[in-house]
Amino acid sequence: MSVPRWLMKKNESKLTASRFSPTIIDLDKDAFDEDEEDIDLGEDNFGENEDANNDSTWRKRRASRTSNTKKQIEEKSMELMMIPSHFKCPISLDLMKDPVTLSTGITYDRVSIESWIETGNQTCPITKKVLKSLEPIPNHTMRKMIQEWCVENKDHGIERIPTPRIPVTSSEVIEILRKVESCHKSQQGLESGRELVMKMRKMIKESMRNKRCFVTNGAGKILSSTLLVFSEKLSVGDSETMEEILSTLTVLLPLDGESKSILGSKSSLNCMIWLLKSGSLSSRRNSVFLLKEVMRMEEIWRVEELLKIDGALESLVKLVKEPICPTTTKASLLTIYHMIPNSPRTQQHKHQNQSTSSRTMDPFDDLSRIHKKNKKGSDIKSKTH
Repeated sequence: MSVPRWLMKKNESKLTASRFSPTIIDLDKDAFDEDEEDIDLGEDNFGENEDANNDSTWRKRRASRTSNTKKQIEEKSMELMMIPSHFKCPISLDLMKDPVTLSTGITYDRVSIESWIETGNQTCPITKKVLKSLEPIPNHTMRKMIQEWCVENKDHGIERIPTPRIPVTSSEVIEILRKVESCHKSQQGLESGRELVMKMRKMIKESMRNKRCFVTNGAGKILSSTLLVFSEKLSVGDSETMEEILSTLTVLLPLDGESKSILGSKSSLNCMIWLLKSGSLSSRRNSVFLLKEVMRMEEIWRVEELLKIDGALESLVKLVKEPICPTTTKASLLTIYHMIPNSPRTQQHKHQNQSTSSRTMDPFDDLSRIHKKNKKGSDIKSKTH
């Protein structure tokens, strides 16, 4: 009996499926296993990264906690470390940097006690007793003790106070000024007088306290009077000494009224213009600074005296056209500003109706243009601000 063809084809397809199906299943299983391994590897990598991040974060937190702990310990040690009471100024209650002792035996910091005295007090803040002397005496022993204490506590952030310079005393200033007055009277003492003036300028520049001491004892008046004596003879051999005096007077600015009155004399004005025309750069600079001080007094007769000096206007205009520095230019313009309204030529020009082409150019025309230009610039600057 023969088997139908359709049945034979069906049996062949089943036989083929049964022969190859295990291989297909195995392949699918292997592929699935590989996928599982890949997934496992990914999970392992993710775990390692997470562990690394956690470790880094933990280290940062630990370092932060450590630094905060050290900072708290240092702050607490600073709070526990008390400055010895005898190292504190009774006025400011701060560590004294320049301890000085009054006639009552009480020690203060120099800045505090000098501020107390400068306000008009003549008693000791602690004992209330009247001071026999307003000049405090440096307490070197106390200063050395404070410096040693600072060195011992440098680990707590305490810096050693520097050794201050001993300021000049009134008696020293008076003696120097007395020598300056006497030196210009004799030609032999001219060199020593110049050296004294240089010494004065150096001491004044050291501190504001020294400057106040010189000003209080009349240094401006004495130097102005000394310049007046040299100005009356106006010798080339005295030019260096006059330049030193001008330089020292500039350091003492602003000057008192009496000093400016002496500088505003005819001889002194002539001397400053002479140095303005033929002196060094520093002499020209100092001269115009002092001329500005004199002109700010707004006394017409002084302006007229200055206008009479030959070459005064030309020298000031030249200093503006060929500037040394901005400060000098400003001083020159201010001096010119005070001079222009009182100039006879300026007053004359106000009442004349002349054309610009027919007017002769002179220093007064330059001054007027500079004055207008400076005023216009100031107005623009004020509007901008």
